Amino acid sequence: MTITGTGLAATDQVTFNGTPAPFAVLSDTTVTATSPPSGTEGTFGVTVTGPGNATGSFTYVSAPDI
Repeated sequence: MTITGTGLAATDQVTFNGTPAPFAVLSDTTVTATSPPSGTEGTFGVTVTGPGNATGSFTYVSAPDI
């Protein structure tokens, strides 16, 4: 996922529901992160840790069966 904002250059960690995730700081305004696999649909908390701590959420929806 792409996370945008300000003050993200010093991001120390990104977590999804408390689980650390791999991330890359692209600029002071953009961080990308990969959410851990999930077998369930739902809303997950996202936390960016660093000088400008931020929290938010996203909703995971499974691909439809065809």
